[in-house]
Amino acid sequence: MRFSLALAASAAVIAALSPAIAKKIGPDAELARIVKGRVAGKPVHCISNTNVHNTIIVDKTAIVYDMGETLYVNRPKMGAQFLDDAWSLLAVYPTGSQLCSLDRVQVFDRGSSIPRGWIGLGEFVPYKRAENRPG
Repeated sequence: MRFSLALAASAAVIAALSPAIAKKIGPDAELARIVKGRVAGKPVHCISNTNVHNTIIVDKTAIVYDMGETLYVNRPKMGAQFLDDAWSLLAVYPTGSQLCSLDRVQVFDRGSSIPRGWIGLGEFVPYKRAENRPG
C-alpha cells in the first residue's frame, strides 16, 4: 500500500513538472521538436480551414496548423507576443473560405475569455514527412 501511494505521489509530481520542463527548452526548440523528421516546403499565402485537424501554439513564436500529412507553420508578422501555449484561445476572422496571410486572429485568455491582442498572420510554411530512401 505504501509503495502504491509513493508511486502515485511520484507520478503526480512528474506530471506537474512536465509543463515546466517543456517550457525550459524554449520556443524555437519546441517548434523544432514539432516539425522533427519533416522537410520545409515553399511558403503559401492561404490554407483551407476545413482541413485543419489541430492547432498548436508555440509560445511567442508560431501557430502550427496540423492537416495530418502536412503541418503548416505560421510565424505571425505582428502580435506573436500574445501567443501563450497554455493560456491562449484563438478567434480567426478569415476573409473567405480559406485562412490567409492577410487575415487577423484575435487572442483571448483561456481562463477569463478577456481579449489579449491581435495577431497578423505571415505566410504558411508546409512541413511534410521526409521520404525514406534506401541508400
